[in-house]
Amino acid sequence: MVSASGRRFAYGASFQIEMADTRAISRVAIIGLRATTHSFNMGQRFIPATFSQSGATLTITAPANANIAPPGYYQVVALDSAGVPSRGFILSLGAALPAPSLIAQYPFDQSSGTTAPDASGNGKQGTLIGGASWVAGRVGSNAVRLSGSNQYVDLPDGLVAACTDFTWAGWVNLAANPNWGRVFDFGSGTAMNMFLTTRAGGATLRFAIRLNNGAEQQISYGINLPLNQWRHLAVVLSGNTGRLYLDGIQVAQNTGVTLNPINLGTTTNDWLGRSQYTADPFLNGTLDDVRISCRAYGDEEIAALASM
Repeated sequence: MVSASGRRFAYGASFQIEMADTRAISRVAIIGLRATTHSFNMGQRFIPATFSQSGATLTITAPANANIAPPGYYQVVALDSAGVPSRGFILSLGAALPAPSLIAQYPFDQSSGTTAPDASGNGKQGTLIGGASWVAGRVGSNAVRLSGSNQYVDLPDGLVAACTDFTWAGWVNLAANPNWGRVFDFGSGTAMNMFLTTRAGGATLRFAIRLNNGAEQQISYGINLPLNQWRHLAVVLSGNTGRLYLDGIQVAQNTGVTLNPINLGTTTNDWLGRSQYTADPFLNGTLDDVRISCRAYGDEEIAALASM
């Protein structure tokens, strides 16, 4: 599967999935996602789906009602005549879950040029700087590769200026992991910014935010992230609570995060892969499917993104 006509569907609705080729599909299944907090999952579901095929396009009918598929997130998988499954696609069913409220989404599916289109529809395009390149990705077709040498993605100024609650989520594949390399850094210099680093002076994944040269408010998790592996990272701010996620599971929390993006004002340096501090290294790795929102995503939503 390479694309879909949406991410959220009503019961009984039809939607389209675009396959990578025209091979005949024999079966489509809609599967309930695993529980991340229970060792025994009574809610698991496997739902055979009605579908038709025209070339590489599948038209699939969502389950008829909540008795068959309770509201929530599901994975759609197609199987060919030999029983070989496709890559799964995550969708949500029903009206119980809130809309994503995206500010920006960067699928990084281009293969040329320096523009990173914003898939949210808000027109917040990014720009690849310093020769950053397109490579095969984790979600969809491509991703953006940053070499660790003066390459980064420049995002619009003031991108999160209206956010009280906040979510940043994306896939990261590290080629190297030097101290203080940035996944993202939004700010207006070193006195006022918020950032995510995969190595905060040692084997520590950390989000931090500071205002007017004040003390950093941090969320930290001790881990030496492996190289050359796709890992899903997410930061969520909700009220005075900050949460850090790795591969869809909450790994750290701080209930004393009183600062939020709106306190930073209209930031002028909103970057993926670059720090406000000139001495810090640029990211040496690959980014895919980066999502930024002024809403605090819940555990189930982060788990769904990490299952893609």
